[in-house]
Amino acid sequence: MNTNNKKRARQALTGRSVLACMGCMLAACGGGSGVPAADGPAGKAPLAAAAAPASVPGWPDGTAVTDIGFAASHQPRPAVAAVVAGSAVQAMHAAGAPRYAIINLGPGLYAGLTDINNKDQVVMSLENAAGYRSYFFNGQTVRDIGTLGGPYAFASSLNDAGQVTGSASYAGAEFSRAFLWSETAGMRDLGVIGGSSSYGSDINEYGLVAGYSTTQAGDQFTRHAFGWRAAGGMRDLGVLPGAATSTGLAVNDSGMVVGYSDSTAFAWTSATGMQAIGPDAEATLVNDQGQVAGAMALSQTTGRRAFVWNRDTGLLDIGTLGGAQTEVAAMNAGGQVVGFSFTGDPGGGAIHAMSWTRSGGMRDLGTLGGGFSTAQAVNDNGIVVGQSLYRNDIEQEHAFVWSPAAGMLDLNRHLVRAPAGLELYGALAISNLGAIVANSNAGLVLLKPGLVGTSAPVIGPITSSEPVRPGRAVTFAASFTDHNTSEHHRATWYWGGGCRSGPGTITQANGSGRVTGVHVWCRAGTYWVTLTVTDSGGRRSTVARKVTVGAAAKVRHH
Repeated sequence: MNTNNKKRARQALTGRSVLACMGCMLAACGGGSGVPAADGPAGKAPLAAAAAPASVPGWPDGTAVTDIGFAASHQPRPAVAAVVAGSAVQAMHAAGAPRYAIINLGPGLYAGLTDINNKDQVVMSLENAAGYRSYFFNGQTVRDIGTLGGPYAFASSLNDAGQVTGSASYAGAEFSRAFLWSETAGMRDLGVIGGSSSYGSDINEYGLVAGYSTTQAGDQFTRHAFGWRAAGGMRDLGVLPGAATSTGLAVNDSGMVVGYSDSTAFAWTSATGMQAIGPDAEATLVNDQGQVAGAMALSQTTGRRAFVWNRDTGLLDIGTLGGAQTEVAAMNAGGQVVGFSFTGDPGGGAIHAMSWTRSGGMRDLGTLGGGFSTAQAVNDNGIVVGQSLYRNDIEQEHAFVWSPAAGMLDLNRHLVRAPAGLELYGALAISNLGAIVANSNAGLVLLKPGLVGTSAPVIGPITSSEPVRPGRAVTFAASFTDHNTSEHHRATWYWGGGCRSGPGTITQANGSGRVTGVHVWCRAGTYWVTLTVTDSGGRRSTVARKVTVGAAAKVRHH
């Protein structure tokens, strides 16, 4: 459990929406019982950090490939500048001019889950040619974390030791299982309480996983919250009196688990058991001070409202920006909560990103010029990220970063050597060092404060001529940049099927350039076009996009 945006409501898939989106893909495998009473850090040292970085596997073995060679031989590598971090990030914001280097995180479309730890490692779930898979960025390279033998894996949380939890499928099974993964140990099935599936929602710094499991085979609606750790296996946390189900959503470093039981928010510890927080509510966030946040329904006619809770002060409705509804997305170690609220503007009100503290109340973070914004994450320094419309006459959102010193800034205007056409749609997570995970038209990217990300090239979005029809040659193109201006590059297109490929080209100067490729599909269908750019030192990045080929179809833009 990272202490920056913790615990974030897991972007698009949290709580009840996880169940709705995953359906029978809940997750779990066999056995384990009884987590010992000492669920927190007492007497235990934090787990060792994950070891050696692993290379990205070949991506993928396409049925048609266009490989474009290096333009020149390998050149000596210049020294890499240090990355600005910590208090220097605050200084950049105070000056109103932060700068961010770009790292491609993985090929494909963002599938609704991502997390970043305090070492700027990232776990993410993507849709691509391999299906729905999860990937781990260890600071230098990206790797597919695999599955339990089936076609998919969804990662939900990452701690500073590089341990990941989530849900993965078995081969030939209609269920999925909660897992624990690390680079050193691989993927481990965490078991079930008694049913056939389980889901790992969150993990703390001591390897304690919180989640939920079915308790009867084949019935996802008989689920109980669980706590799991290596020393004791899976522990059933039970339900509130009179309730039939419970769902664990977040855990802090003391072992407090929060979630909801039927329709009542709860907090659980080994000392108190499961305690009701409030009716018609779900608790989604908890920090290491035992501060809890979530959302509740005040009445059938009033929209959902965000709340905060602790044992001393009880439940507090944090209010709104003048409208009827407020939702929370993240909370930091100091209890600062961010999300969005409806305003009281005429015509139903706009939606604005908000930040709330107990001492200062709720603050409207504004927008980038349009009528909508929402905050997704906050770090312990109070820097907030999210997305906002930047003009009222269009529906496109831009990623933003907000700080008390600089206000709301469009991240697209603060990038270092961005490839042509790259556009950031939304910022999803931020570390205490100021690194930001963002969604873009080239897939997920990591923005590192300073001038240098990694030594790998950075690829922009794949564009194409339109429409894409069977038998018609289509030209695809993408630009790339490299902070090492003496590097030369090789590009490989993977077409994922088709009749034939035409010649590709690569043009470059001063370490950056443009790649093209030509391909023909014989039949209508959906295909993945994947591009890998490798520099002359062997470092590479990969992007991908989904293409729909049909009689009157066009390439889908993301």
